Amino acid sequence: MFRQIKIAEKDREYHRILWRESPLNKIEEYKLTTVTYGTASAPHLAVRTLFEIANKCSNKQLQTLIKEDFHMDDLMTGADSVKQCQAIQEGISNHLQIFGFHLRKWLSNCSSITRNIKAKEDNEIIQIKKNEAVKTLGLYWDPKQDEFQFRINLTNAKKTTKRSVLSQLAQIFDPLGWLSPITIIAKLFIQKLWMQQSDWDEQLSESLQSEWSIFLENIKDLENVRIPRWIETHLQSEVEIHGFGDAPGKACTPCYNTWWKPVNRSNYQETILDNRG
Repeated sequence: MFRQIKIAEKDREYHRILWRESPLNKIEEYKLTTVTYGTASAPHLAVRTLFEIANKCSNKQLQTLIKEDFHMDDLMTGADSVKQCQAIQEGISNHLQIFGFHLRKWLSNCSSITRNIKAKEDNEIIQIKKNEAVKTLGLYWDPKQDEFQFRINLTNAKKTTKRSVLSQLAQIFDPLGWLSPITIIAKLFIQKLWMQQSDWDEQLSESLQSEWSIFLENIKDLENVRIPRWIETHLQSEVEIHGFGDAPGKACTPCYNTWWKPVNRSNYQETILDNRG
């Protein structure tokens, strides 16, 4: 995605690199003409360019979808019918193609949508395999069953320390907070290590090692958890969520009350599009 975006000529002076094919060759200097992954401004430039592309779209619905349903180069959107979803897929794909953003990976929980997509290039991926799940923002979605799931692969480190425990906990990516009742156990364990003033690379006591090993063994069961994506709403549905919490001795859960009107979420047509530029 980044490489499809040109840098203003006046800014290319600050994107120079040194290169040579062999230590025997003379070092050559190059200016990069496109956005480079890893630079601080790259994500902003990519999203800002996407917004500018959206502004050039005459279809207001597609314009909104491009602005609101993309996360970098991944588009997650849907519609209330197969026909509507197909129109969105074709419209967004054609519009972004004009500006060099080629959407080439497609997944949908409705096979008729992907079946009617025509490959434009050799690297097009239009398929849904049995039991295949796609990962987006660290969350796995099974398009066949239309369910979210988790894949946890944590193993005991050779030496259990505060550093290794924190590293393992960081591997549990839960952007929507669905695993909070589980991850809070690990966070309380970290709290215990801090209270004991354990050094970063100090071997934990046998009791603490045993406690952490039990956690790692039990967390594997999360792979059996399945969360249905559709919550029986339509584009025009109005939904209220009222959350309640308490403050026990070890962990505080704040109360909240929120309301939203879901946009571009379907009862059975959900499509994930992936643009790799």
